[in-house]
Amino acid sequence: MQTEQRWRFTPCEAGYSLTGAFVETSNFGSKFKNGRKIKDQPEMDMLYLQALCGSALADGDENYKFLWELLKEYSGYKGLLDSLDGCALPLIYLLRERVCHCLGPLKDKAVPPTLKKSETRDYIDAGLLLNSPYFSVLREERDIDLIISLDFSDGDPFMTVREAAEMCKKRKIPFPEVNIPDEDAEKPKDFYVFKGRNTPTVIHIPLFNEVNCGDKLEERRKTYKTSKDSYSAEMITELMEVAGQNITNNKGNLLKEIRLATEKKKTVNRFN
Repeated sequence: MQTEQRWRFTPCEAGYSLTGAFVETSNFGSKFKNGRKIKDQPEMDMLYLQALCGSALADGDENYKFLWELLKEYSGYKGLLDSLDGCALPLIYLLRERVCHCLGPLKDKAVPPTLKKSETRDYIDAGLLLNSPYFSVLREERDIDLIISLDFSDGDPFMTVREAAEMCKKRKIPFPEVNIPDEDAEKPKDFYVFKGRNTPTVIHIPLFNEVNCGDKLEERRKTYKTSKDSYSAEMITELMEVAGQNITNNKGNLLKEIRLATEKKKTVNRFN
């Protein structure tokens, strides 16, 4: 299933781009007929929605690769790796089947042929796809002008924006080219702006960078890893402070780009 056919869920709207059916998120779960709401569903609790959207297990292949690499980091698990080889993948696929959403037979003529090929659909967390939900906001109808990307990747701080650019190019979705200087790969700056013709402006801010970390850049990367079991209260406080510095240090730059995007939008609307 191609990325542009995935289920979209944001604070503003929820829907499925393949069918073109979208509603305001507050109406998620309500029943509609011919574009009109016929049965109201009370707005769902945010904790429930977070659990509903956190369906990372839907992609068995990605989970298998992630868990396998994670286990390899621990030398004491060599025997476990040998014993799991050949059975870990079926186990993960079994877990995936438990979280698949069953649609049942689809016979309505209005349903796209792609949806009729299987009785189940697999939903994947946008964070697992790219570690950042670019495609949730790049739907053509949303006509996005500016994306502020706050990167929290474990590893390459430019992985998300690079892969988003590559995927958009393949699928002919407007997105600016992303060119990162070689010297920034290991020591990123704290503010990047990517622009293109007829594309949204993309601001990319690596979590750990030369400005907010100084000579502690590598130390913080190792300390705050995604696979770490738990963070102490002190670690959480420090991490929040470091992340906050990325915004306060770039307040002027952010406001400048927001104004430029706003003025560009006004100009386009004036001539249309």
